[in-house]
Amino acid sequence: MQRIFATIYLIGALTVFGGAAVAQNLDMQLCDQSIAKIAKSTFVPKSVLVKIARLESGRRVQGQSVSWPWT
Repeated sequence: MQRIFATIYLIGALTVFGGAAVAQNLDMQLCDQSIAKIAKSTFVPKSVLVKIARLESGRRVQGQSVSWPWT
């Protein structure tokens, strides 16, 4: 019986943390998409906008600095 509860708990924990990772990737994509759109419409180089976004709202994810929309 304890083994069943442990398995259910493990599945639940993996589901919660797996969903968080997917949401985090979507958040990072949101910034990248917005940067590309603004760079095209304003003629500001994309590389400049990426650097500003990472400086102003960046966070480290898996050892990489990324733009983060929810700061």
